[in-house]
Amino acid sequence: MNTQRWLLPFTWGVDMHAIESAVHLAQSAGATLVAVSLVSAPHKPSARGARLEHIQQSKDFLEAVKWEAARHAVPVERYEDFTADVMQSITSLTHELHCVVVARALETAGPRFASAGCAGKGGATTAQDRGALLMITTSRSKEEVIDVSGARILLVEDDEILRGLLTRNLQIRGHTVSTAEDAQSALAHLRKASFDLIVLDINLPDQTGWEVLRIAQRQGWLHPQEMDGEKLPVVVLSAVQVSPRRLAEFHPLAYLPKPFPMEALLRLAAEAASRRNGGSLNGTEVVVDTENPQPNEEELHA
Repeated sequence: MNTQRWLLPFTWGVDMHAIESAVHLAQSAGATLVAVSLVSAPHKPSARGARLEHIQQSKDFLEAVKWEAARHAVPVERYEDFTADVMQSITSLTHELHCVVVARALETAGPRFASAGCAGKGGATTAQDRGALLMITTSRSKEEVIDVSGARILLVEDDEILRGLLTRNLQIRGHTVSTAEDAQSALAHLRKASFDLIVLDINLPDQTGWEVLRIAQRQGWLHPQEMDGEKLPVVVLSAVQVSPRRLAEFHPLAYLPKPFPMEALLRLAAEAASRRNGGSLNGTEVVVDTENPQPNEEELHA
């Protein structure tokens, strides 16, 4: 089976969040990312050549893609093309480089990667487009736009500062985040809506996070998913050491002991978005910090 090749065209404005999303999606699909920087260079004799800042942006983009792809072991090819017609270059390069998908990143200020001219979208950007990627298939007779949007996430955290920090980092990457500061608020959200991922602090002011999971499962609001074995789509956060007995009882997708690297949570969110959009269902191993022992959960919560 041949590996898919995804074209990632760029014109202006290096956006690491969009690059990260493209790399994660390519990794989930086992695709090769073909990064092409399109530098505007008018053909008119009277016009000046490519501007130095455009050339520098091009170099920065190609280096950023190389670095992010290397981090996640994603095959990558990089090209730089000086062109007077961006749209025509995308069309030509898609066929010349044998790409079956064109990735387009959208931002609130307009597209930073070049638009592939997807029908029905035009050049406008809406609130739903923020941080999203559009994957445009080219292998069929008619272009098909696949909206690769972020995950629907429920964040349950009683610490206001941490809750705000996590919310901002998730939202800027295109995820839709609902928040709750205690168990009752979390259960109210779960009763009304379904989520692709639940980020759950275990030590809540009114009940434990385990009780939230127990009630949600009993009420039929939360179900295990097939992710390298049946697991709840839940990331457990805790400032105390979580007992193996609890992990064995609930089978969460992952456990992040506080303090945890933001990258770990963002990767789990990206994987949830990929699963929602038909990508890989491979889960992430439970994370346990053995170098920095924490108070034992069993001593605090019987």
